[in-house]
Amino acid sequence: MKTATNHKDLQRLGLTEREAKVYLALVRCGPLLPKQIPTATSIPQGKVYGILQRLQSRGLVTECTINLKKHFEAVRPDDVVHALFMEHEQKYNIARQWRSRLEEQMMSVFNEVRGTPSAQSYFTFLLNPAQILRTLKELHEKAQEKILAFTKGPYVMKVEGPSSDDLQTCAMRRGVSCRSIYEGEELRDNRDVVQHILSYARAGEEARVYPHLDIKLMIFDQQFTIFQFVDKYLPEHRTSILVDNEGVTRCFIACFEYYWQKSIPIMEFLSSLPLVPVASSESDKPV
Repeated sequence: MKTATNHKDLQRLGLTEREAKVYLALVRCGPLLPKQIPTATSIPQGKVYGILQRLQSRGLVTECTINLKKHFEAVRPDDVVHALFMEHEQKYNIARQWRSRLEEQMMSVFNEVRGTPSAQSYFTFLLNPAQILRTLKELHEKAQEKILAFTKGPYVMKVEGPSSDDLQTCAMRRGVSCRSIYEGEELRDNRDVVQHILSYARAGEEARVYPHLDIKLMIFDQQFTIFQFVDKYLPEHRTSILVDNEGVTRCFIACFEYYWQKSIPIMEFLSSLPLVPVASSESDKPV
């Protein structure tokens, strides 16, 4: 009888290659004498007894007597797979505990040498749009109280918005307040952004306008800040940094509140522009 199981499948659950081959031979052939196993597996006779003993000690094979001779037979495969899986899971749980202890011990030494905590641990450079988007998603989902933003181009993505699964909409639905300051210079020539602002204002965002913003900025609660600025050495590049520090974030909040007081409400700004018709469909939200 042919089995579709490969010995490598059992190796993934903790058996050695030879142990897996012996067990599968017993599954395929039924009870065997030890001297018959080399023929079925190509394993040297001198290795067979040691392998059988290990399999027997783990409860994967049993002995039986046929015609007064000792044979070995496979334990039911479903029981064996379950037992191997449980062993594997137990080792995994032990490894997880070991990992936590190792990280704690190593970081203790690391911080003791450099000062606790390391100043570098507060700052993360976000190197590409995918990393920025992933970080923004995580921070929107963690936000509990407020999100503040300086919003200007260029944008790393556009999200159909606001929609039921939009990051900011979901945050506002949880009771998170959202305030954004938009760059007035950009709004005069970008009706798509204007439509976005109007749609998000209807969803609950408070919006104001300031003539010119030097950086892009997002603040999440009292803890996290992401800001982006133009690299003066590489003007075509922009550097984005995540800050995980309450003191630094409070300074950015104070900066935001200063600009907020100096900004004008969005409707007051729009009233000074030529009439902007509201689109029949929601415009994209820049992030």
